[in-house]
Amino acid sequence: MSASTQKSYKSSFTLEAVIVMSAILLILCAVLYAFMLLYQNIVTVYAANYAAQQGAVNWINSGIDMETGEGKYKEEIYYRIAEFAETKTVKNKKAKIEDMVKEKLKSGILSPKKSDIKVEFKNYVVQRQVQVEITQELPIPFSGIIQFFGGGKPFEISTKAVAVVPEPAEYIRNIDYIGEIATSLLDWVKEKLNLGSDGEAANKMEDALKTVK
Repeated sequence: MSASTQKSYKSSFTLEAVIVMSAILLILCAVLYAFMLLYQNIVTVYAANYAAQQGAVNWINSGIDMETGEGKYKEEIYYRIAEFAETKTVKNKKAKIEDMVKEKLKSGILSPKKSDIKVEFKNYVVQRQVQVEITQELPIPFSGIIQFFGGGKPFEISTKAVAVVPEPAEYIRNIDYIGEIATSLLDWVKEKLNLGSDGEAANKMEDALKTVK
């Protein structure tokens, strides 16, 4: 075998090794980045759920710390009535929940290009909810090269968590109050229509009311 042939073989081996090793390194980087995205998604889901749960538990008392639970009760007696509107108290509670989300998101390993945090409070009278929604846009490696081929859009992570404000005592009071109103309304109807206590319609209404209670 001549010297020129040996040099040609060595050059071929070197070129193939460069191509193969480059491909292997790219695959390893892609797998590593996939795990980083998975971890970032876990952090986002955890932050949303934790903030929603803590916010719901501490919603009935904004005077205590959301992490430690220390503090004093400072809510007004009829503060629940004002919650139907976007009052300053509601805004402050939502701001505290949003700050908690931002604090929990710091444990992520990727820096998002854009992070949108949305905290909402839903009052359905019989049930109140705290909703936390997080949307993050994460950069893609070699986005400049990918954009050349028509891609390169940011990878988006979105999650939403919903937690119910736990206040069973207030729920029971509301049910009892509704029952009292229904009873008073039934007595008023019986009196106006002169149904009497033996009326069939009145008995059916009373049975239905007992069922509700």
